[in-house]
Amino acid sequence: MSSHTPRAVLFATLYLLAGCSGTTPPAAPSGTHAQGDDQNQRCAHLGLNFCSTPCNQKAHDHEDGCGTCVDLSQDDHNCGACGNACQPGYVCSASVCVLSCQSSLTNCNNTCSNPASDRANCGQCGHACADGYVCSNGACALSCQSGLTNCSGSCANLASDNANCGACGTLCGPGTACTNGACLLTCQNSLTNCNNTCVNLKSDNANCGACATACAQGQVCSNGRCTISCQPNETPCGNSCANTLTDNANCGGCGTQCAPGNICSNGVCVLSCQQGLTNCSSTCVNLASDSGNCGACGTTCAPGSMCSNGQCALSCQVGLANCNGVCSNLQSDLANCGACGTTCAGGRQCTQGVCTLSCQASLSNCNGTCVNVLSDAMNCGACGTTCAQGQVCSNGACTIACQPNETRCGNSCANLLTDNSNCGGCNNVCAAGNVCSNGACALSCQNGLTNCAGTCVNLASDDGNCGACGTACPGGSVCSNGQCALSCQNGLDNCMGVCSNLQSDDANCGQCGTVCQAGFRCTQGACTLSCQVSLTNCNGTCANTKSDASNCGGCAIVCAQGQVCSNGFCVIACQPNEVQCGNSCVNPQSDNANCGGCGTVCGAGFVCSGGQCALSCQQGLTNCAGVCSNELTDWANCGACGHLCTAGEVCQNGACAIICPPGEVLCGQLCTSLASDNANCGACGNVCPMGDACSAGVCQVSCGPGLTVCNNSCTNTQEDPVNCGSCNNNCGQGRLCEAGQCVQVCSQGLTNCGSYCADITNNPINCGGCGTVCHYANATALCAASTCAMGACKVGFSDCNKSPADGCEVNTAADGNNCGACGNVCPNGEKCTNGACVSFPNQCQGGTDPETGSAYVVCSADANSAWLSANNGGYYHIVQICQQLGYSGASAWDGTCGNVCGYCQGPTSCSSHGTEVINRSVASPDCGSDQYGGIFCYTIQWQCVK
Repeated sequence: MSSHTPRAVLFATLYLLAGCSGTTPPAAPSGTHAQGDDQNQRCAHLGLNFCSTPCNQKAHDHEDGCGTCVDLSQDDHNCGACGNACQPGYVCSASVCVLSCQSSLTNCNNTCSNPASDRANCGQCGHACADGYVCSNGACALSCQSGLTNCSGSCANLASDNANCGACGTLCGPGTACTNGACLLTCQNSLTNCNNTCVNLKSDNANCGACATACAQGQVCSNGRCTISCQPNETPCGNSCANTLTDNANCGGCGTQCAPGNICSNGVCVLSCQQGLTNCSSTCVNLASDSGNCGACGTTCAPGSMCSNGQCALSCQVGLANCNGVCSNLQSDLANCGACGTTCAGGRQCTQGVCTLSCQASLSNCNGTCVNVLSDAMNCGACGTTCAQGQVCSNGACTIACQPNETRCGNSCANLLTDNSNCGGCNNVCAAGNVCSNGACALSCQNGLTNCAGTCVNLASDDGNCGACGTACPGGSVCSNGQCALSCQNGLDNCMGVCSNLQSDDANCGQCGTVCQAGFRCTQGACTLSCQVSLTNCNGTCANTKSDASNCGGCAIVCAQGQVCSNGFCVIACQPNEVQCGNSCVNPQSDNANCGGCGTVCGAGFVCSGGQCALSCQQGLTNCAGVCSNELTDWANCGACGHLCTAGEVCQNGACAIICPPGEVLCGQLCTSLASDNANCGACGNVCPMGDACSAGVCQVSCGPGLTVCNNSCTNTQEDPVNCGSCNNNCGQGRLCEAGQCVQVCSQGLTNCGSYCADITNNPINCGGCGTVCHYANATALCAASTCAMGACKVGFSDCNKSPADGCEVNTAADGNNCGACGNVCPNGEKCTNGACVSFPNQCQGGTDPETGSAYVVCSADANSAWLSANNGGYYHIVQICQQLGYSGASAWDGTCGNVCGYCQGPTSCSSHGTEVINRSVASPDCGSDQYGGIFCYTIQWQCVK
């Protein structure tokens, strides 16, 4: 535009450039400058640019123009040019709108990302974590879902993983499978677990029909029953094998007994009179003793008499004894059992001259007691089979019996009204912080906290719930002791209930109530000339404190990285694909801590994808019904989800296979012990012949009751001195075998006490007689003149009541009434430790920080050290607290992840605490320090030491 352009044209052009339209610009007064010229000159003088405002209104009462001076280099609403406003999440820098990330975020491909937690940009832009991993502190870390454990970089289910059973690296051996975190023997369907060995109850001689039911000598196990195993030329008759061709008691058939004087020949009883006998009417009789043929055939003795030397004389029948003039069968007479006058007690019968237990048909003899194996919990199904705690015996099988108010859940009984693991229904587990009440999971707040709309809050300090739920403190006030109180920042003063900066507040300049007049601004506590009303003089530059990020709300108030100045306040400006959660901008589509919405945290093993928490299984694991499973080792998902291995099988390389336990081999499709299986003795398919039983893998002769095979011969090991108690146990010269024990022939003055000779006059374990053991609690036992006497007390014990009956009854190392010596009583508050009275806090004793009032609790303590834990967060001077409790100071500390007395492991308490993890230095407090020392904050635990 040339210098000859008329002033009116120039004025109109400036009018249009200023953004005014729709009306005819006023004519420039003759001899004067247009208002726009004045604004431009004034803005240029201030180092700013001129931007128009609507011409039909005035910017301020004292302005006649329609414009405002702004800094185009940093004004977010006029960046680089008037009206060019930056998008949310961007600020104006050097006249260009640039992405503004908060101090903890990084610009990755024009998106604000937290490299400490963003899986797509972990540690640095573009570094994405693999499936199954999350970003933690800038590094990709394995994230195992709840119920799985990180075992050397792989998520494993310790409850069912054969390679990591119960703990990482614990490998289940052959024949066992991981069940509920323990390697348990797994037997095939046709086998049974007997004392941790799989056996075939149908053929195992040691476990025939039931565990520990051993077949007697001469018997074998057939189809689960102990039966007599006779040789080919013999026949089972009752409990014995008999040759019916020659056996007088079973001649020609079982029970066919040849009469006296007859012998069995080829299965027929024939008369055979021995020398000295006479045939009287086809009966061999001894005329010297036959009462029917006494002295001569046909001469009969009267009842009650017998023939002796051919003469009839009073006598009892064969097998009977004369007991006080009555003939009694000592083998079966209850009043004369085994000997005249020996009477069997009630419930017993006389069998072969011995009083034995006589059980009813429905009862069994178990260890000398008649029991009903169908209902006896100590002998359920078979003698010695004891039902576990919580089980009852029903029809010979141990079953779980729940009380009326309980329900069976798996292998245990649960009260669905109160059980956190089975709340309202089996396996319905209440989340952390909740307890089961009346069959429903309900929030359970710690002492000092209140449930406000499903969140535990402290009504004494929570600004959103101050004194009562829902009572929120207004801006500028904080909650203190349950009351909202004005809280002015450092540098602000309370002026009539409003926080004011006396250095810059026009209404309270220098002091409360001092108001700067129009055209003046309060600067450093004094009213000074100001820029136009919409601007502020900040170090010689007029700035719009409503939008200037470097002078937001006042001079030199700089908004933090990631914030913009809006209406004089620094506020977070999130990008369009982000939302504000607390003091940060997050992407709810991918943020694990705010997935789909603020505060929605994805659990371990899950990642946020598309705003939904989704299971993320690491490489090598498969999602099986919401659980990451190793199909190579998981018996419940072997080779494919839902493919369950049957009993007796384990999952190996993704296939169900039979793996026999040590000591057993696979014969066909069954695991068996070649040492005792008659059908597979020593080798698969090797069947022992009739009459033999499998022992130590060899088919051996099976002797009758009371006999043992020694060197291929049956012998009575109860009395054989060469095989005493066991084969080849030779008692040697001068020793005898009695009841299977080699007994010593003792010299004069000594007494035979089993396997050795003892002087019972001074032997404390055979004092006055074999087996009489002298014993005094916590004292030396002596034997003198065949009488027990108490010697000296053990170190740390004393005989305070002077009675040898209870020995040295007092532990003076720990007894508070006899500490170090009898009668030495420790004062109140002190405990007896190592024989000395010392003071230290009690378990679960509570306390508060002397400076901050934050609560703590004692997890455990003794004379040398104590373990303390933050009760509900707070600020602690742990060294000062330890010294108040009588210790020299604190040695170490660590966090608790919100637990009380325990490290990151679910609900714990001082009376039932978890793992103590304390390994951080006291020289490194996490919340600074003051005149009282280091400050340790939030949920922590620490150790005091002497």
